Amino acid sequence: MSLGMCAGAAFGGVLGQSFFGNMTIGMSIGIPIGMCAGMAIGSMKDKAVNEQLQTHAYTIKDIRYQKDTKEYWITIANKDGAERIVNTSSGEMETEGFCIGDVVFLDEDGRIEQAFDKGD
Repeated sequence: MSLGMCAGAAFGGVLGQSFFGNMTIGMSIGIPIGMCAGMAIGSMKDKAVNEQLQTHAYTIKDIRYQKDTKEYWITIANKDGAERIVNTSSGEMETEGFCIGDVVFLDEDGRIEQAFDKGD
């Protein structure tokens, strides 16, 4: 949503200056339009994640560190018990803090992400 607002402000500023001779008018129109576009895109992504959680419900079953590649091999299983191994970097492992039992989903690139905030 915030990226949409920034893009809307920039786009609105250009259009406001071009058509009205006043950048502020264009920005005041562009920000809400950008916010709505950001909300729509975010809503579509949330819907896809929720659908994946309902159909697959991936949970982490095992985490193994590979010394030679300095990657983690994370075994995830869906609600039917089908397992899959996903590789992740050490940096991503530190950032996300994956643990056995966490509920995760696969993003567009096939990488895992936390489904729920841990509430640090």
